[in-house]
Amino acid sequence: MNLKWNRGRTVITILLMVMSITVFVALQSFRSLLDTSRDVQQMYKGDYAVTNETAGIPPEAVAQLEDHESVAGLAATKLKYYEQDEEGNVPIEQDIDLKPSENFQIAAVDEAA
Repeated sequence: MNLKWNRGRTVITILLMVMSITVFVALQSFRSLLDTSRDVQQMYKGDYAVTNETAGIPPEAVAQLEDHESVAGLAATKLKYYEQDEEGNVPIEQDIDLKPSENFQIAAVDEAA
């Protein structure tokens, strides 16, 4: 009933209600995009993850982990990184023309390391 008294206030009130509903819906959908923790938890099937991004994990350590009595299974993500030398050559045979300052990486997931 109060909306009928002033036409300008009525329009502003309706616009504000539409805008608030739109912002609420947008924030709800944006929040679900930012919540990537669920997706990350689904990527890793195990209880623990061991990571060494600089030097890698030696095969002896992997074998020692496999032999441990409390480990039921072991999966590994392997990454090999090739850089260009001064002449632009990569120390692996491949048919991709790399541009200067590009590198060549090979990644694989080993379910039974």
